Order: sequence, then structure tokens, then C-alpha cells
Amino acid sequence: MSQDQRAHIIKTAGELFFRLGIRSVSIDDICRELGMSKKTFYVYFASKDELIEQMLQANLNYISGKMEELAAVGDFRLIVKKFIKRQEAEKNDVRRVPQLVYDLKKYYPRQFADFQMKCFETQKNYLMRYLEMGVA
Repeated sequence: MSQDQRAHIIKTAGELFFRLGIRSVSIDDICRELGMSKKTFYVYFASKDELIEQMLQANLNYISGKMEELAAVGDFRLIVKKFIKRQEAEKNDVRRVPQLVYDLKKYYPRQFADFQMKCFETQKNYLMRYLEMGVA
């Protein structure tokens, strides 16, 4: 099983979900967009639920990567400025797409609650790290 193909499916499905909402996008729609059969899709994902969980994990990894980039700056004042600017401009965070949040809360509440908790913990840990850098 190719991790690149799996990542491509997650990215494409995520783009569709961001644009149209989760409930509006079927596995058929995703397969049509990718130019693949449903049989091939199911080689990579057992269900739409699993795809959504992986899409949320990819989004969490994206958020963590952005937070890690900030930590690499090293200058506390600059980190704070960049953090605030990034928060204002960020468009690739699941939590910034109202239709997606609505669908997740209504139809995938467990996955959404897990995602929210993981995001909170990730951001809390990075903010603590940034503050420790500022104190030092």
C-alpha cells in the first residue's frame, strides 16, 4: 500500500470536504475526483469514517508543523508576533470552515471531540514551550 497514494486521497478528500462539507461529499465523489474506482479507494480506507479520522489527523499534523516552525524562530517576541499573525490568516485549519465544523459536530461527534482535544493539547504544549523560551 502506497503512503503517497493514501496521502493523496486524504488531501483530495480534505479539499472537497473544505469546499462542500462532509455530508455533501460521497465516496463516489472522491473517487471521481481522483479518477479511481471505489474498489481501489477501499484498499486504502475501510470507510468514510476512517478517511475523516485520517483527514483530521493530517490537519492536526499540519497545525503541529506550523507550531514547530514558530518554535524554530527562537526569539520569543518574534514567535508571539508570528503566532498572532498566523492565527489571523490561517485558512487550512478544519476549525475555520463552518460547514465542516457543523458536519463534524452533528455526524461525527466522537471524531470531532477527539480532534478538538488533541488540538487544544498541541497548542497548549507549544504555548508553554514558547512561554518557557520567553522566560529564559
